[in-house]
Order: sequence, then structure tokens, then C-alpha cells
Amino acid sequence: MKKLFKKLATLAMAAVMMVGVGAAAFAVDAGTYDVNATLCKDAAGTQTSMGNSGIASIEATFDGNGNVDITLVSKPVSYDGETGQLDSFTLYDKMGIDYKATQNAGDDLTFYITGFPADDFAVGKVLTGEFTSYISIMGTRTGYLRIDGLTLKPAA
Repeated sequence: MKKLFKKLATLAMAAVMMVGVGAAAFAVDAGTYDVNATLCKDAAGTQTSMGNSGIASIEATFDGNGNVDITLVSKPVSYDGETGQLDSFTLYDKMGIDYKATQNAGDDLTFYITGFPADDFAVGKVLTGEFTSYISIMGTRTGYLRIDGLTLKPAA
């Protein structure tokens, strides 16, 4: 019985260590990454939104202290005879705290979010957001940004 208990304890410790190593393997190093993401219309992240074609690129800069700054560059899209573009967007972290994107004067295609929790911005995560477009018939929609991949950009 004592040998069985020792074996079970050893297996339990090994399992805990593997889970810890597995979680650490998904941690993102500080740096700037190109983000492969899909704008979806369902929380499961399985149905691509028509608005996905309005995303030109996304870049994420992880600071190594648990935060990420996100830059989303949009592009015009057409829907039902109207052409427009992303007007504003907000992302929500897992606690439901909103992070509203800002823009620089004179650049209406680029959006910035600073200080978003890095743990929430990881491959496989689906982030809830609100996306507003200039296309009047679309208005403000809840959308879901699925993070499909992160590619570290070479240092300049």
C-alpha cells in the first residue's frame, strides 16, 4: 500500500509540473508581434464576420510586465452598396473592463489600445468587443476578435 501511495504521489507531482511547464510555454516574451486574428460574429469564434475584411493589420507590443499595446490598422469595406470603414472599437478583458481604442489626429484608419492585459491577448483567445463602422446600416455591432497567431517581429 505504501508503494502504491508513493507512485500515485509521484505521478501527481509529475502532472503538476507538466501543467506548469505547459502554461509557461504559452507565455509571450516582451517584444512586438504581428498578429494573425479573425473578426468573428460569434463568441465561440467560429463564424467569420463580414467586418473581418476591414482589418488590414494588427500589431501587439508586449511589455514583459503583463500588458500589451495593440495597434489595429483598418481599411475600407463595402456592404450593400455602401463603402465605409471602422469608426471606433472597444475590447473587453476577461473581467469585463473596457479598453476603448484611440486615434491620432489626421489618421482615421489606425486605432490604438494601451495597457490591455497580456494574459487575455494570447493565441486561441476570443476577445469580446464593440465595433462601429461608418456604414450606416451596420451601426455598432458586438464582435469577437479571435487571436490565431503571433509572429515576433525582428528587432530594428
